[in-house]
Amino acid sequence: MTYLIENCPSAMFLFTYTCSASDKTNGQKMVKPIIERCKYFAEAFHIHFHADEPTLNDDEYNIRLVFNIKEPQNLIFIKVSALFSFAQICKIDLINQFYFTEDDAQIRKIT
Repeated sequence: MTYLIENCPSAMFLFTYTCSASDKTNGQKMVKPIIERCKYFAEAFHIHFHADEPTLNDDEYNIRLVFNIKEPQNLIFIKVSALFSFAQICKIDLINQFYFTEDDAQIRKIT
């Protein structure tokens, strides 16, 4: 995915989805629909989406889902509210968030 506008603020949100699974095959079957829903949502709202490699620990299958919104600030607010509503519907948990300003974007471009 390419960003529509360069040098804009960026808001990054990390979520996690956990389900009970006895093995990796069952875990993959359970998280696949969530990953697909996240992909469709992100494409519809023009948000960058990435799913990390899932992990299996003590019969819990866990995957980290990353959404990055890089837009002018007024559009970030609209997309964040939609993202949080989507997260509530899918029952994914927010674990961290980052915000990079326009100045940060300029610095990253220079270095």
